[in-house]
Amino acid sequence: MSEQRPMIENSDRGITLNKTLAWTIVSSLALLVFWGGTTLANLQSATTMLTAALGESKVAMVAVEQRVRSLENTQTRVDAQFDGMRETLQEIKEQNRAIEQLVRQYLQPSKP
Repeated sequence: MSEQRPMIENSDRGITLNKTLAWTIVSSLALLVFWGGTTLANLQSATTMLTAALGESKVAMVAVEQRVRSLENTQTRVDAQFDGMRETLQEIKEQNRAIEQLVRQYLQPSKP
């Protein structure tokens, strides 16, 4: 059998790495940098899309809020009109009662 050299050895030149281990480390680092770069690019793209969507939703919320305010103002005017109509109807009822009472008094036979 052949003798295998150690992957890492301590020599007079310092710590040395076997070529296979060195290439494995360099390849791993390159893949890690590539993966990190693509992940960062994807995150930046997602952040940009979310920011755009958030801006669109804010614009939509402002439009809805303005529409709701408009509807509230319209409802307030309608309520005021109905209050006026209710008062007018109440006055008409009172006038009808007064007329009815006068007609009854007029039609009642006079007592001597």
